[in-house]
Amino acid sequence: MRFIRNQPFAEYQAIVAQNKSLLVEIERSPAHYRYAQTHPRKATPSLIFGRFFHTLILEPHLIQSQYHVVPEGMRAGTKAHDALSIAAQGRELIKARDWELAESMRDALLSHSRAAQCLRSCPDSEVSMIWTDDIGLACKARADKLAGGVIVDVKTCEDASIRGFERAVATYKYHWQAAMYADGYKTITGDDAIFVFVCVEKDAPHGVAVYTLDAEFLEAGRRGYKNALAVVRDCVEKNEWPCYSNEVLEIPAPKWMQ
Repeated sequence: MRFIRNQPFAEYQAIVAQNKSLLVEIERSPAHYRYAQTHPRKATPSLIFGRFFHTLILEPHLIQSQYHVVPEGMRAGTKAHDALSIAAQGRELIKARDWELAESMRDALLSHSRAAQCLRSCPDSEVSMIWTDDIGLACKARADKLAGGVIVDVKTCEDASIRGFERAVATYKYHWQAAMYADGYKTITGDDAIFVFVCVEKDAPHGVAVYTLDAEFLEAGRRGYKNALAVVRDCVEKNEWPCYSNEVLEIPAPKWMQ
């Protein structure tokens, strides 16, 4: 059970342990979880932009060594683009408009007094946490920012309003993440942690908001991720990874329709 600072992301990914991104797959089915274990997510434009933005905010000293800008109007598949790829020497190519967008979002974050305070008051970025859950499964998490019992997570979103982000929490199970990270911190240190979301909208004017979840929301997240861990444990013990039911199931009308 430990923290690992300054760990390259590739090394963190290589650690065999349960994390929130993997556990959410078990709710769909054990078969989907098993597939996700051995098939890393595809590098979609959205995922690439998200990684770039996090590097810009959390590890700006790595930007020049890991990313290279693609001038506006240069298309993939052209000789000029191929030459640029060679010149980049393995660095990730980022379109000029995406680079400018990320900088605008960064400026919005830093101009928000509380968001800027959260980012600047936590000196350690991208801190890996490794622990064993109480049912015996190895777990891991990677905190965007960590200091003095405060875990800060930067989220890019379409709608950073309180209602909009509430929907995002439920949809993407961010409450699982908050509970799991806080529990991991307590397992390692013995102390409680506060999980803080720093949110910034992708579209101008790049609205910024800072949120925590109440105790009931966190407890729901705790039940969710711990239930997922229990399913994983059972599947490992039985070496069975079922998908959907083989039976014909009846779908009830949703409550809003009733």
